[in-house]
Amino acid sequence: VSRHWAGVGAQRGAVVSIGVFDGVHLGHQAILAANVARARALQAEATVVTFASHPKQVLLGRAPRTLTSLEHRLE
Repeated sequence: VSRHWAGVGAQRGAVVSIGVFDGVHLGHQAILAANVARARALQAEATVVTFASHPKQVLLGRAPRTLTSLEHRLE
């Protein structure tokens, strides 16, 4: 877990999934499994980018309630 982007994939490249990932339901599990499988196939780093604030909060000033805290998502 890193809170910094610098250096991610610098050596081997990276496969990146970007999302809120608030509660890892079956759809999120499928995305993450595909990320890991593709990274392994490419011998790259499997990487997930999530957000401290929901993107809608930043863009629209309002967002749906989150199911889990950022700290819980980073576990």
